[in-house]
Amino acid sequence: MADEPSDQTRQDATSRRVVVAAVIVRRGTVLVAQRNAASRFAGLWEFPGGKVEPGETREAALRREIREELGVDISIRPEPPISTVEWDYDHARVRLVALRADIMTGTPRPLDHAELKWVAAKDLTDLPLLPADRPIAACLQARLDADPWVGPRPGTPGPP
Repeated sequence: MADEPSDQTRQDATSRRVVVAAVIVRRGTVLVAQRNAASRFAGLWEFPGGKVEPGETREAALRREIREELGVDISIRPEPPISTVEWDYDHARVRLVALRADIMTGTPRPLDHAELKWVAAKDLTDLPLLPADRPIAACLQARLDADPWVGPRPGTPGPP
């Protein structure tokens, strides 16, 4: 998945705001972030990420958002999105694209969230997740239960 312009930029043809989420997995657990008290949907959990800005690719947006929110650098795996979810919130219509990523440098810190935690795949759907993140969690549960694709790429930092 190269950093090429695509139809998945700031807004798609259906006027949905394109948002990207990082699926970062290590040792069978997935990194999730809890929304802080000052944000919309305070206290709910999500896969970290954010909005694609004008002129930005999904991959560039995800690297930027993860650096801003978690203080780490990631690489994005060159594979199709894990899931793409269209959701209509009261305030916005979104297309959430979940991309598999690996932490390359740094240790995740909650710079823009109340808390971060690593959750076992089997427990993902037990969390109070944002509505658009729920289908991604269900997809991940099925994939992580069925296939040991969960580890980081060789040579990437392991968990603390």
